[in-house]
Amino acid sequence: MQKNYYRNRLKNHIRRCSLNNSFERFEILHAIESFCQINSSGDRGGMNPEFSADDIFKLLKEKLGIFTKSTVYRAFSLMLEAGIIVETNSKRGRKFYKLIQCDECPGHLHCIKCGEVTAISEPLLDNLISEICGRKNFEKTSMHICIKGICEECREKEKTE
Repeated sequence: MQKNYYRNRLKNHIRRCSLNNSFERFEILHAIESFCQINSSGDRGGMNPEFSADDIFKLLKEKLGIFTKSTVYRAFSLMLEAGIIVETNSKRGRKFYKLIQCDECPGHLHCIKCGEVTAISEPLLDNLISEICGRKNFEKTSMHICIKGICEECREKEKTE
């Protein structure tokens, strides 16, 4: 994935929403990318680790000391809208997130039980999206579909419980 992919995606979304490009939003994005690189192994989600707003807040507080949790939550809200991060399952009342890893795929399947996020890339879906945009004479610049549901593994666990 290109080096500035997430930065450009956030910048474009901010422009579409008529907001200001604030230093804080981009520092939060950088902290998410750093967290994901540092924690890309172990029990936090393998190559795409889960993170919480608290994780990112602590990282920023140590580094810069100028952020509030509400700033982090507002930035997360923007990044969710922009398709940069996706909310995974809530553990004991805490929300967790993952960085969306792929621009080539039009969407993801998100299990609401275990939080697993799986990229979907189906030629049929790609063709349908192209057809819809063509019929509406619409030039697509970006998109993301998130289908929430329960994965096969979690459904099997429910059967045995």
